[in-house]
Amino acid sequence: MPIMKLASAAKVLKRHPATLRKWIAQGCPTVTLGATGRGHGSEVDLAQVQNWRAEKVAPRIHHAAQRDMLQAFTTILVDTVKRDDLASRAGLSAGQAALVVCLLFERAHLNIHREPLHGWPPEIAPYGAICVQWLETGGLHTSGR
Repeated sequence: MPIMKLASAAKVLKRHPATLRKWIAQGCPTVTLGATGRGHGSEVDLAQVQNWRAEKVAPRIHHAAQRDMLQAFTTILVDTVKRDDLASRAGLSAGQAALVVCLLFERAHLNIHREPLHGWPPEIAPYGAICVQWLETGGLHTSGR
């Protein structure tokens, strides 16, 4: 979603700009805070505003949707490694493929939850172990398989 002026975001969200200003005063995230005067309004990331509002209105539903999204992504990652044979199709070692899986999962978690990852879920943990073993044996300093 794009970054836009508060007035434009209000139109997209079908809300009055004063409502968005009230939300900002309540903690809604902004890209830049506005100043007094025409043309100096706040800028917002529409996706961040929508996520903030969803969290305020229905936190349980919002968190369930986040969990479902991350679970779907986890399934896609594991399927790509197992069923699509990521390592051999991409010419990677098992350690390199595990590193890719771990980095992708960590980034997805950070983007969805907006907080650092604190431990691997059971589906990703085996790839974390492979990655750690590969890194401990000098994986980043060796090339290929």
